[in-house]
Amino acid sequence: MSARDPIGELVLLARGAAEAGEDWGLRLRREWLPRTIAATPRPALAAALAGWSGEPPEEAADLGSLIERAVVEAMAEQGYD
Repeated sequence: MSARDPIGELVLLARGAAEAGEDWGLRLRREWLPRTIAATPRPALAAALAGWSGEPPEEAADLGSLIERAVVEAMAEQGYD
């Protein structure tokens, strides 16, 4: 069984919302990101960030901000601004 990728899941949600004409950035910040952070252990979030950025976040890092930035960057790479 493969490890869950919470950042990839957020990107998929954001892409679906963007394609439906919704404000994916607002939904990310208000709905999906808080829910993901609440439901996912910090070590799993840190591992996901390390997978996306190539390096682990610092121990005291604000994972919510880092995850939001990763999703926004992934969406920009796919042409969703």
